[in-house]
Amino acid sequence: MWIKTTDCEPLEDGEYMVQTRYGRVTSMLYTFKGGWNTHYTTDGELKTKDRIESDYIIRWFDLPKPPELKGGE
Repeated sequence: MWIKTTDCEPLEDGEYMVQTRYGRVTSMLYTFKGGWNTHYTTDGELKTKDRIESDYIIRWFDLPKPPELKGGE
């Protein structure tokens, strides 16, 4: 289900499908502390250089987790 960003932002870090105010649909990383298009490095540093303002993202959708790969599927 698509959720309007004016109603709620994601509550946890992850990758989400988003729709921009121009209608583009794409996946985007989100961190609770940094917002849209932010991520943590492998050493735990929050990277916000390419952060996108919330008003650019109109809706978001929580991607379901795919099943685990077994033996290089």
